[in-house]
Amino acid sequence: MTTPQLTHLWEGDYKITLSSGEQVFNIATPHGHERAEQPVMLLQGGTDGFSVNPDVLRKATANRYGERVVGKKLPPFGGTMKVVVGDPALRVPLAYIDRQWRRAWSPFEDTICTVAATDGGNAWARFRRADMTDVPNNLRGRPSYPCDVSWVCLDGVWFGKSRTYTGSAEVRDNSDPGLSPVVSLEWDTTQDLDVTFPDGRRITFPRSSATGSLPPIVYFDLEPGMMGHPTDAPDGGTVFTLWPAFQGKMRGVELTPRKPSYWTMSGCTLRVTPRYLHPWR
Repeated sequence: MTTPQLTHLWEGDYKITLSSGEQVFNIATPHGHERAEQPVMLLQGGTDGFSVNPDVLRKATANRYGERVVGKKLPPFGGTMKVVVGDPALRVPLAYIDRQWRRAWSPFEDTICTVAATDGGNAWARFRRADMTDVPNNLRGRPSYPCDVSWVCLDGVWFGKSRTYTGSAEVRDNSDPGLSPVVSLEWDTTQDLDVTFPDGRRITFPRSSATGSLPPIVYFDLEPGMMGHPTDAPDGGTVFTLWPAFQGKMRGVELTPRKPSYWTMSGCTLRVTPRYLHPWR
C-alpha cells in the first residue's frame, strides 16, 4: 500500500483536535512546527461530512406560489475522516501510535472534535465511531499507513464556546440563524435563588425551603421539553428533592440568535452555548 505524501495533507487556517480521555491528537494545524510533531495527520477530503444538512419540512403556500417552511429537524450527521497514521520522523513505533489512535475512538463514548480558527473562532462536536480501517497485517517496518474512520454525531449540530452571565444581563446568542442555543441555569445552593426570565416570569426559592441535602451546584436544563429538569451535574442525576418544588415553574427557553434578551439573576449563573450548522467560524 502506498504511503500518502505530505502534499496530500489537509490544509486550512484551522486547528483540528480530537480528544477522548487521555488521548489527544492535533490532526490538522496551520502551523508548520506543530505539524512536524503530530503522529496522526488529516488528509485532503478528511473533513467531508462536517457540515450539517437539516431536514426542512415545507408546504405549498395558499396563493399557489412557492412553498413555506413549516418545520425542521436536525438528525444525526456523519462522515468519514481520512488520516495518515505514523510519521517516521518521530521515531515512535507505528504499532504504538496505532494503539493510541484506536483508543481515541469508541461507538459508546464521545470523541470530542474541536475546530479552532487562527483568529479565535471555534466549534466542537461529539463524534462516535461507526467504522474504522482494520490494522494492517504487519506494521513492522512500515513508516505509516492510511486510515479511514467513519463517525456519527448524535447531537445533530456543532456547539460553540459557552458564555456565562449573572446579575442583570443582556444576552446575545450567536447561534446560526434558525437554531436556538443550549440554555441552562446553575444555582449555587449556598445562596437563595432569584431569577427573572426575558418574558417577565420570576422564580424565587429560598435556600431554607429545600428539604434534604443538596449538591453544591444544581443545574436546571432550560431546553424546551425539559421543564427545568434539576441535576447534580451537566447531564447528571436528577435532584429528586427539588423536582416537585420546581415543576410548573421552570419552563424551557428558546433564544433567537443575535436578538437581545434580558435577565436578572441572583444566586445563580446563566450558561448559553451556541449551536452551529458547521465548524468553520
